[in-house]
Amino acid sequence: MRKPPQQQRSQVMVQNLIEATARAFDRRGLHLTTRDVAEEAGVSVGSLYQYFKNKDELLAGLVSRMAADVSLVVMRNLPQRLALDYPTFYKSCLLEIVALVSDNPGYRAVARHWHELSTVQAVQTAEQQLMEVARQYMLHHHNEYQPRDLQVSVFVGYNSTVYTVMRYLSLPHPPFGIDRLVNELTEMMSAYAERNGKA
Repeated sequence: MRKPPQQQRSQVMVQNLIEATARAFDRRGLHLTTRDVAEEAGVSVGSLYQYFKNKDELLAGLVSRMAADVSLVVMRNLPQRLALDYPTFYKSCLLEIVALVSDNPGYRAVARHWHELSTVQAVQTAEQQLMEVARQYMLHHHNEYQPRDLQVSVFVGYNSTVYTVMRYLSLPHPPFGIDRLVNELTEMMSAYAERNGKA
């Protein structure tokens, strides 16, 4: 069923404003204003306010899009991914997420300002989806991994990964390459999974 033209135009405008937010946020950081976004999008501030009340809503929209894109990356080919051994499963997910964030200036800006953003709902949505993928992996491999407390294991694994990666991507001059980070995290999380849940 096709959406009404007005609804289609509204969706296009929202996407245009979020893309403009990404570009302006990359350049201006948290000094970004709704006027910056409107100018970047080529619309009036009044038009912007029909869709977003303020800067925080624009940034929440950007983080929501990032969360959705991260979830899509992880969910892609999930049945095949669940069949992998843990180090390969973890590393493949992490490499794709890092590539997604690194290749998108707006997402890199989100990483730079991760701890300063008040976009809790969007972050929680991504967290729930990614933790569910980790939970599915552990259940799929229940003969190999039987964590004492699955919820705790998934929580620790998720947060250790996200905060380390976001901290790394927030640095203007990281002290080592991204491949080293991915390899170290893979080794660390594989050892954690084995120690905490070996059947």
